[in-house]
Amino acid sequence: MFLLGSKIGTIIVTHEKRSDGSDYFVMTSDARAKILWTDRTSKTRCEVVFKDGKLVSSVHDKVENTSGQRICKVTSDKNGYKGSVNGKTFTVNETPTYSVSSLYVQEPKNVKRIFYEPDGTFADIKKIAPDAYEFKSSDGNRNVYRYKDGQITEMEFHLTFVSVTVKRAK
Repeated sequence: MFLLGSKIGTIIVTHEKRSDGSDYFVMTSDARAKILWTDRTSKTRCEVVFKDGKLVSSVHDKVENTSGQRICKVTSDKNGYKGSVNGKTFTVNETPTYSVSSLYVQEPKNVKRIFYEPDGTFADIKKIAPDAYEFKSSDGNRNVYRYKDGQITEMEFHLTFVSVTVKRAK
């Protein structure tokens, strides 16, 4: 992760195809930066399970020194999907078939909407250039994912005051 050319942290993503046919994703990130005279730290862990092309569960846990902890959990049940953010419950009215975690391991060709794990919402995703896709998260931030030969190479997160770039390690 880079801010104004300086390394501020890392993102590690793993994808496991399990013996039951499910896809298990884990994304962890750890960042530290000085933004507008404030030292900021952020740690995230996201675990997502898909089976038969549908979300089974998602847990996104983010801790920031400036805003505290935010945990979003979404699970499937016989009636659809239930979610909670820091204990406040909600219903997900659409079946997630592709999520932000999926973006790390598969180019979103022919994908129109993605599930946004940090708050259990959906975002429209669009192709903005050959091998580049963009979506706006529920907080209004613009996110760009770039690919080469179907593999992710770079991400840009355009936040309120700054832009963070993430480049795939070689």
